[in-house]
Amino acid sequence: MSKILLLCTPGLGFLDNSLPVVNKIKSTNQVDILIMRGLYKQFKYNPELRKLTDNNFRKKYILGFFNTIFEVKNIELNMFQIFYKSLINMLINILNIINKKNYISFLNKYDFFFYDIYENHKEYFNFFSKFLENKKKISMRHGLGIDHEKYNKRLLIKNTIMLSYSRFQSEFYEKDLDKRSDYKIIEIGIPKHELEWKNNFEDLIKIQNLPKKNFVFFISRHGDAKYLPIKKKEKLIHIVKNEILDKGIKIILKLHPKEQLKKNFEIYKKILGIDQFNKSWFLSDLHPFTLSKHCSYSISFFSSVCLDVISYNKINIELLNINTGEGEIPDFSFKKYNLTHFVNSEEEFKSFVKNFELNKNEIVTKIKKNYNFVYSDDNYDKGLAILKTLL
Repeated sequence: MSKILLLCTPGLGFLDNSLPVVNKIKSTNQVDILIMRGLYKQFKYNPELRKLTDNNFRKKYILGFFNTIFEVKNIELNMFQIFYKSLINMLINILNIINKKNYISFLNKYDFFFYDIYENHKEYFNFFSKFLENKKKISMRHGLGIDHEKYNKRLLIKNTIMLSYSRFQSEFYEKDLDKRSDYKIIEIGIPKHELEWKNNFEDLIKIQNLPKKNFVFFISRHGDAKYLPIKKKEKLIHIVKNEILDKGIKIILKLHPKEQLKKNFEIYKKILGIDQFNKSWFLSDLHPFTLSKHCSYSISFFSSVCLDVISYNKINIELLNINTGEGEIPDFSFKKYNLTHFVNSEEEFKSFVKNFELNKNEIVTKIKKNYNFVYSDDNYDKGLAILKTLL
């Protein structure tokens, strides 16, 4: 039996992807979680992930203010509670915190560390990447998209089990990682798309004040200076209003975990109309699985949630290819492998909406074929069995 610490970073997307693996290995290992600084806020708008986190980890820790680490019984905490616990912990352990001995003594309790190894590229993670260099590690990417652009600096990694969603992701690892690296790749498909895991999500839409069918699931995303400048985001939301809301079709909006309600919701209230909120458009904290299951189709700027949608045999329309005069048009893997439906203009989007019922089966069949080609689940059980023998 190994003691494993999952480092929840850079966002809840990593937790969402890794939880089904934790669920499978926890019976023969002690698996704890360290929620990195600030991420506790994201659980507020993701209650289903919060519940699964409480149920699947032996112990839960938070990296708080003042470089403190403390255990919590549940993760439904606000900023004041985190600050208070951090302050008490700091006063008790101030000398150890100053020289980070508290980090070292805490991390030394574990045999394996489960996180996205590519966080080693980021400055905020410097202490952890250096400390964990020679430790045994399990890695999964926090996003489901297939990497295809090499990083400027190649990672040199040691003692690492690389869990791969796809043979194409495996090929990327082999090309991108430093040739001196010591790692083993295990292909497992997308664990959270296994039916057994999907059944963990309750059908909460039935008890909430939301449309139960015939709605569009709008997958939001925070602005991105390179690909999704605010002006472009505003123009795309206007297009959605013109072709969806103004045609009498209801929308359920889900914010990205990194979007703040007070700040990022304002743009939707301004464009979609606060007078129509909870009438023709709604905000939801339900998991993408639940919304994908019940929607007619979904819309995104760009998001790996499009894969959750197609796993329910539904269509996602990506809007980022529409040229509004701002931002670059990226070549993400969703486009490269045709894993979502793209529109290049408002007219194409209008045509899709108008002809949805006529064309939906043909589009779903095409995208699902591509999804099955890229993300085969044939290796899931075999991959998990290999992983268990290595822990």
